[in-house]
Amino acid sequence: MTISNSMAMYDCNIFMPSDFSNVEPVIDLFVDDCVDVGDGSDINTKIVVDTITHSDINLIHDMTQMFNEKSRFWNSNKGSNDNFLKIISWNIQGIGQKLELEEIRNMFTCYDVIFLYETMKSDTFDPQMEGYHYFHYERKYRHPRARRPSGGIAVLIKSDIFESKAVAIEKASEHAIWLKIRGSTHEIIIGGAYIPPEGSMIYLNSRYGKDVLNELREDLACFLDRTPFVSICGDFNSRTGDMNDFEEPVNGKNSSLISDLGTVSRVATTMQHKWSLKHRLCRDKKVNAFGKDLINLCRASSIRIMNGFFDESITDRFTCHTPMGQSVVDYLLCSEPAYNCLHEFVVNDKLTESDHTPLSFSFNFPKVPKINKQTKNSRQTRTFKYVFDKSKTEEYLSNFDSENAKNTLYKLCCDIE
Repeated sequence: MTISNSMAMYDCNIFMPSDFSNVEPVIDLFVDDCVDVGDGSDINTKIVVDTITHSDINLIHDMTQMFNEKSRFWNSNKGSNDNFLKIISWNIQGIGQKLELEEIRNMFTCYDVIFLYETMKSDTFDPQMEGYHYFHYERKYRHPRARRPSGGIAVLIKSDIFESKAVAIEKASEHAIWLKIRGSTHEIIIGGAYIPPEGSMIYLNSRYGKDVLNELREDLACFLDRTPFVSICGDFNSRTGDMNDFEEPVNGKNSSLISDLGTVSRVATTMQHKWSLKHRLCRDKKVNAFGKDLINLCRASSIRIMNGFFDESITDRFTCHTPMGQSVVDYLLCSEPAYNCLHEFVVNDKLTESDHTPLSFSFNFPKVPKINKQTKNSRQTRTFKYVFDKSKTEEYLSNFDSENAKNTLYKLCCDIE
């Protein structure tokens, strides 16, 4: 097949798999030197295109993007590493039958902890996810005319790390779920939270909004007093623009004195140059009231937003895509020690099941190995109880009067002396 145009021509081979469920399309462009794009393994069908223009390349790019939507996280999640705790945070916008989809379940099995928001389910719902423990906290407020629950947050924890008590629920409500991770040397706290948007019916008809942010502020203060390793993720419905999420150092004649009078950080660490001075990037330039409150929370707690800060090339992305536009409202926040343990953070591609993109990240906290119950029981100390048999009284007296018994008693008395 030949595509011709007055524009510059490129020799091109396009490899298309006959089955889109397993293989990604491959484009090999030859412009003087060969440039490979994609993975050419396991090709079932080959179509050769002699020449191609820039516009055709864009068309193929759109086709590849469509395939990436279908293939989900095929390239990025090829199993879990036991040295890392892998977490995903996602506003699923109603569980419905989504957890019964094979592609969703396959995506989730790569993670040790799964936070879900706006489940729109009651606490009686059980998704029956094999290998996971499921915990759900429904929204208490329900509109009188509502036919189904709204809001609701949930967490799925892999059974092995939950049963070994490596991960446990520390505190939970309809607003946030806080997990305690038993590290080798430190206690780690990770939370998942949901705040309803400003002006929503739930916000106008109940005590939400700033009350939720104040609750999160109090929780953060409490946990940071216990451990410096604290992180929280979720849908905050907060648009922060490019506001600074940290207190910039004061420069001037009396800057050291002014700094001493300022708020003391709750995290007792020496602030590194990158942590204290690096500005995060944000494609969403709009700021709302909740965004200002979230920035104040970060400054007061000495935690920072990882979006556009940690590996900004893959985290400075929109997290919510609606017909009204795009925004950044889903975040990962970390204290400095937690940030130093953050191994990976990705703002993933949008899925068709929700307007929100999943956030996936991992910490290099060693997981506590699963306890082998049989081994544990076999190592328990056994106790013995001696019972005197009255029917053998004569035998007992005879043995006690034997030469062997007398020698044993004599030796014992000598040892005591």
